[in-house]
Amino acid sequence: LSKLAIEEVGGKLYNDSLANTFYVNDSHINSFETITDCINLLRRRNRTAHITIEARSVNEAKEAIDLGADNIVLIYLKDEEIKDVLSIDHEGTIIGASGNMSIGRIRSLAKMGLDYIVIDDLGITIKPIGVTLKVYKRSFK
Repeated sequence: LSKLAIEEVGGKLYNDSLANTFYVNDSHINSFETITDCINLLRRRNRTAHITIEARSVNEAKEAIDLGADNIVLIYLKDEEIKDVLSIDHEGTIIGASGNMSIGRIRSLAKMGLDYIVIDDLGITIKPIGVTLKVYKRSFK
């Protein structure tokens, strides 16, 4: 239902298919010395794969841009840090943001020029509804 709700209001599910994509999150980055080491390994494994990196700082985002990451998700960055990342020449790199999103913040972030904003806690902000499915065994004679 949450996927349907996102699509109904014009949103897009960014993780439809990961068949030809490397999605690198903070735990992956922590297992390497640097983002550079991580991206270089991925490029050796598959030169044509789409690489998405979760960046936790302006420096990580800059490193990912310099290495040609296709997509960067800025995780829990403050508005000023997001502005700093967007001021870097990032032609060819899609930049989005995630974490600590609220309805009030989304508009100001969109005006900064982000390519997308990830809202992954809709279940917290929307009151849930209860649905019960009862199944009865019926005997046929």
